[in-house]
Formats: sequence, C-alpha cells, structure tokens
Amino acid sequence: MDGYRLGAWVTRPAARTADWVVLSTAFGTAARFYASFAQALADAGFAAISYDYRGIGASRPARMRGFEATMTDWAVLDLAGVVRWVHQSHRPRRLLLVGHSTGGILAGMAGIGDLVDAMVTVGSENTYWRDDTPRRRVSQWTLVALTWPVTAVFGYSPWSRFSRAQDVPSGAARQMAASILRPGGVLADPDVPAGRYAEFTAPVLAYSIADDEFATAPSVDDLAAAYPNSTRRHVHPAQAGLDAVGHFGYFRPRSRALWDDPITWLDQQPPRSRR
Repeated sequence: MDGYRLGAWVTRPAARTADWVVLSTAFGTAARFYASFAQALADAGFAAISYDYRGIGASRPARMRGFEATMTDWAVLDLAGVVRWVHQSHRPRRLLLVGHSTGGILAGMAGIGDLVDAMVTVGSENTYWRDDTPRRRVSQWTLVALTWPVTAVFGYSPWSRFSRAQDVPSGAARQMAASILRPGGVLADPDVPAGRYAEFTAPVLAYSIADDEFATAPSVDDLAAAYPNSTRRHVHPAQAGLDAVGHFGYFRPRSRALWDDPITWLDQQPPRSRR
C-alpha cells in the first residue's frame, strides 16, 4: 500500500486455480511457520499466500531499533496491501482469509471487507486481560510490565532472545501491551479504525481451542461479535485424540487431522458478487 516490501510466499496447487487464500499470522510469528497448512490448502485446490508483517521475519528492516510499525500498520498497510495485490493481479473467483490470532483481529480493521468472500479465524480474540484465565492473566501482566522498559532499552521487543518468537517493532509491542490493559481490548484502541469491522460482511468461522494458552472461548466470542454484519459461527472442536494443541500447535503438522473441517468450509463458500 505504501511501497514497503514484504516477505511473502505463494503455495500453488498442481492445477491452475481461481481461488486464493490469504494467510495472516499470529503476533510475533513468521509466515514460514504456516508452510504445512499452506500446502494443505494447495492440496485442496487453493493458491495460498502467507506473508510477514513489516518488522517480522523476512519483512524485518536492516535496523529494528526505532522502527515504529504498529499493529494498525499491519492491518491497513500490510494485510490490505496483500489482499489488494491478489485481487488486482489474479482476479480470483474467490478470495478467502485465514487469520491466526492477531491475523483475525487485523482483518476487520484492514478495510478490505468488500474484497473477501469468507474468513476462518483460529484463536483470534479480543485482548482485554479480564477475558483470560487466571493463569493467563499472570503472563499477560508480565508481558505488559516488561514491554515498556524493554522497548525503551532496545528500541524494539527482542523476543527472539528469550523464545522462539520473532522480534517485534516497538510500536506494535506497545500497542498490544496497551490493548491488554484497556477495557474493550484492541477494539477500544483509539488508533484502530474499529468502525471498519461493520463493513466486513463476509461469513466468519471462528475456532477456539480447548487448551489454548492465549485465547479463551469467551474472548473469541468477543472478537467475533465485533463483525456485526457477518454471518458468524463459533466452533470449539474436539482435538482429534491429540494430547495437546494449544495456541500454536493447531498449525503444526501433527494437528493435520483438524484442518479438514475449515478447509472444507472454505471450499463450500460461494463467491460473492465481484466488487
């Protein structure tokens, strides 16, 4: 949208297709993490494009310190830019979204509701801490307490030093921390164009996972309700005999048995009148 170059990967099916899926990632997570799921989409006949938000993974600048990209930028510039590129370059019969966690939050504020035919979200929640489990509230408060001093020292959030997560731009890290504390969560952020959620009218299938350590079923409901003009369905699936799935395990190859339902649902969605 603004000329910033993003790292992105297209996974194509064996035969030509007119159906595309844009895959948007969780906070601090590289697009390559979703490679197996993208291949499953391609095996089902979809072209899938995954991408890194600015400041993340292959979209990281040469210098992170002082790079002030925000979650709002990820929505209105990055997600919107990828969706519009697919729409303009490939003229898909159906343009579908899969949003993991933050990816499902950003879709409503991106201003691309007129281009999307359907969306699946997984573990996409509003961010207010009181919607979390007691155990999760402790980790949320720890994250909040560390974000401001750490970003002040480093000029960004250096998560890769302490975990498998990607480093995150200071603007996005501070915006997420503030939304955890704010009643209404990210939807009440004055820098978020929340009014755009009403413009998103494509059907939404929202998944919550029983042992998700980040997103509870009520918080997933809270975010889904932010799409007031969409036909919404919230599914809390059985975990197919898996001992644990969690927030990130859903997209790991060992959880492949869980993917048939959302992919089938996407394939059943008719194209809306082309914009």
